[in-house]
Amino acid sequence: MASGTAPPLLVIALVLAGSTSLFLAATAWARRRVPGARELAVLLVGSALYSLAYAFELLRSDLDGILAFVSLVYLALAIMIPAFLAFAWRITTGKGLPVPLLAALVAWGLLAFAAVLTVRSHSFFYLNPRVSTDGPYPVIGFGRGPLYLVNFAMIELVAIAGAVLLIIRALRSTGRQRLQSIVIALGGSFPI
Repeated sequence: MASGTAPPLLVIALVLAGSTSLFLAATAWARRRVPGARELAVLLVGSALYSLAYAFELLRSDLDGILAFVSLVYLALAIMIPAFLAFAWRITTGKGLPVPLLAALVAWGLLAFAAVLTVRSHSFFYLNPRVSTDGPYPVIGFGRGPLYLVNFAMIELVAIAGAVLLIIRALRSTGRQRLQSIVIALGGSFPI
């Protein structure tokens, strides 16, 4: 049985991660003339929202409260996924991500966000969402609906595509740029 809310250190770590992401986003935005800086800033804002929403999700023990913050996590993913690919594309090709692809990724992310936001009305995303008390603190438990599975596959494909672009950049680069590309490719390969 769950004993209460998430460990305070985990919540604090998530809040610190979110705050750090916001600081780094502001730093990247200040350097927005550098190729990839704008895309990185957007990615970091999404990362901040993800971390902060997850922290507050862990503080809730009621299904409606958990679902509200889970929906914000999916809004963050709607920002992060296109931004990661746009960033990798920009620093690899020197060009912006093609607008139709960017629009399709954003639209898909917003569809997933809307599906989570309205999950109590359908079973396309989560099947039987509930508060699971099997662990040390309450978390959302659910079965995976068809839209959840397609969304998960899409996120993984975009992460792989971004990683491949960054590996291509690493192979074309030397020194510090090569190492940066490898580190970002590895970090982007584990989005969830």
